[in-house]
Amino acid sequence: MESVKLHIGKMTSREIAAWLGISYKWYSNSKIKQLRKVEDFCRFNEYRGGIEIYEIFGPNVYDKAYTRTVDLKVLAAIGPGNETYNTYANIANIAGVTPYQAAKSAKKFFGPYFGEDGLMGWRDKPRYRVEEYDIENRCYYFRDLTKEER
Repeated sequence: MESVKLHIGKMTSREIAAWLGISYKWYSNSKIKQLRKVEDFCRFNEYRGGIEIYEIFGPNVYDKAYTRTVDLKVLAAIGPGNETYNTYANIANIAGVTPYQAAKSAKKFFGPYFGEDGLMGWRDKPRYRVEEYDIENRCYYFRDLTKEER
């Protein structure tokens, strides 16, 4: 059986379920969660009975590891030494992803706002500053901002 691939245009709910590799019943019972997965691969408008895709920026076959790869690229772009990450477009250029993907990944980790000078957090209250990247453990170290820095 040929696998279903993402394509520009309309896709029914059954096609989306087949693309995700799950049953239609499972898809219909957890539709919001499943559409969040689809959102990592394309931009779409939802309508009754399916979605209409108008931009694809990921592979057109489902890959669970793709979202994690994009997240890691965005985190690497935000890391220490990169002073030009004050906009999602700059993060996207550094990470090699689309601005939409950069914004989605960055918001997942730091909230909806990036300030200047490495400040990250919610719009009213920046909370973190990137300190260093540990190459051996492949992780970032962040620290909470002090009261004076807020």
